[in-house]
Amino acid sequence: MKKIISLLLLTLTLGTLQAQNDSRAKNVLDKALAAFNRKGGAEIAFTSSGTQGLSGTICVKGNKFFLQTARMTTWYDGKTQWTYLKDAEEVNITTPSAAQAGQLNPQAWLQSYKKGYSYRYGGLSGNLHKIVLTPGKGQKSDLKSITLWIKNASYTPAKVLITDRNGQSTTIQVTRYTPKSFPESTFRFNAQAYPQAEIIDLR
Repeated sequence: MKKIISLLLLTLTLGTLQAQNDSRAKNVLDKALAAFNRKGGAEIAFTSSGTQGLSGTICVKGNKFFLQTARMTTWYDGKTQWTYLKDAEEVNITTPSAAQAGQLNPQAWLQSYKKGYSYRYGGLSGNLHKIVLTPGKGQKSDLKSITLWIKNASYTPAKVLITDRNGQSTTIQVTRYTPKSFPESTFRFNAQAYPQAEIIDLR
């Protein structure tokens, strides 16, 4: 499951194709980012397939997020990250770097094209735009490529295909996308809700 989460953390790039930026791709990504920010954030339900499939939801507001799956829950308030592991009944507290935290944040994924990533328009199939992003020269990434499909009408993400540098691939399907805002408490761990959990401070 950690591998899938790390892929979710990294979710938006595409390699093997020529690294030329495409104005059509930029136009779609600009509109997708604007749609994401319209209500200040979004709640996204997803399923993934691959070596370790899982499903869950992630709530995002700016650089903050709240991720929930059947076995793990993660809160990040912009500085501190709490990860609750259900099977171990423990909460790990860390202070991730901005890059580490951004890897899990879909808003950061959508902004990746503004931060040195190459992008290319792959065409319109049905009602889905296909966008290809690739790590720019000099950027270190565990990913070889990611293909992103964005809905034509709403400019919300529909699907992501991730391939890492070992050749393994994972498909993340967005099953529900709801633009919305959240109170700040959404992104902070509440110890009273997990009285039996062991707190492990790794900061």
